Amino acid sequence: MKSYKHNLPTQLTSFVGRKFEVAEIIALLHNKYCRLVTLVGPGGMGKTRIALQVAAELIEKHSGQATFSYADGVYFVALQTVSATDPIVPSIISALAWTYDEGKNSKAALIDYLRDKSLLLILDNVEHLTTVASLIQELLHAAPKIKVLVTSRVVLNLAEEWLFWIGGMSLSTGKD
Repeated sequence: MKSYKHNLPTQLTSFVGRKFEVAEIIALLHNKYCRLVTLVGPGGMGKTRIALQVAAELIEKHSGQATFSYADGVYFVALQTVSATDPIVPSIISALAWTYDEGKNSKAALIDYLRDKSLLLILDNVEHLTTVASLIQELLHAAPKIKVLVTSRVVLNLAEEWLFWIGGMSLSTGKD
């Protein structure tokens, strides 16, 4: 049975509700024209947990299969502690558990590394990062087989972006 690389954090609680949202986001990620999905909503709505559940279900569903859209892995990049002026690239490189020649520009090295990869990159809590949209755009253009799932309180305003709005759960939603 083939297992796929990932760095998803272990969830200490079960996933409750939001099955419809998870299925819809997975469907978007399966769409060959969709390479960037942004989960948008106010803080505390569960965007991060939904993104992690999407990733876990993608991996679980394809475990043991010879083909998987993200054969090179599914990687979660927590960006809430990165300041608005800090570069984002080191956080992505760290999440990929990959090292590069320190003499090379880190962004150029990342682009070279991702160029032929088939992976899903989950960028969590990006709303405060001023350079994230341009970096995502560069990565998508340079690496045609990657997809990016973003959680944010604000829209990135990229032409490539497919939006999925996350609101609060109703009491009945918790039962599905």
